[in-house]
Amino acid sequence: MSKRKRDFMRLKKVAVFILGLTITMTVLSSCGFNKREKVEAELQESLSVYPTKNLEDFYDKEGYRDANFSKEDKGVWTIYTAIDKKNEQDELDSEGVILHINRNSRTSEGEYFVEKGMKDVRKDVKKRYPITVKNGKLRLKDSNVDPRIKEKVENFELFVQFGKLNDLKQYEFKNFSYNPELPNYLLMYNLNPNDSNLKEIEQRYNLKTKSAPELIFEGRGDVKSDVGGSNTVTYTLDDVDSCFLTSAVGYRPERYTK
Repeated sequence: MSKRKRDFMRLKKVAVFILGLTITMTVLSSCGFNKREKVEAELQESLSVYPTKNLEDFYDKEGYRDANFSKEDKGVWTIYTAIDKKNEQDELDSEGVILHINRNSRTSEGEYFVEKGMKDVRKDVKKRYPITVKNGKLRLKDSNVDPRIKEKVENFELFVQFGKLNDLKQYEFKNFSYNPELPNYLLMYNLNPNDSNLKEIEQRYNLKTKSAPELIFEGRGDVKSDVGGSNTVTYTLDDVDSCFLTSAVGYRPERYTK
């Protein structure tokens, strides 16, 4: 075989390898894109509770029921909103609400929390104030509380009460990862500083968007599921100074909340 023919055969093999690699990468990319579309569609279904302005409306809402629910159990909604900001010690301060809405007893209990991070973790400040819901609003259980805390609680609105997440296609896609073994997922979007939810967050929680705002969804298990922590929503208002809002809405059997 001549040298020219051998060189041609080598080039042909390289070309076939590159073509095969290109096809493989295209198929994998297509699979990744299709998986993202599937996750987005299923996530959109679980996000349908946003917004629910009156918290007592959750008594009549039914979430995703898996095999862990007994027939007679109406379930418990767990709703969480927290705002985290870096403080003067370069640690995180956190303020928010976690609320358990029991559809069986039609009662709601939770807590308003305030946490201040310190360099020495032994000096961290953590305060908890038991709360309930009356006439669709948060109320302190204990009347003997600082009036400023009382005012904060009664004026606090969870993100699920006003956030609108009915169209994920409006956001600029940034990143997606999915591990089918666990399973878990991470879905990220870039946000326009004029995004309506961002503006509401700024106004209601006295925050300011400074740089590179992002919207992040992450979770584990079945994306359609409302199990606590399965679908967490995070708005990053400032990636430099660690300012972000986190929201989660879960739906579980009552026995799992005791």
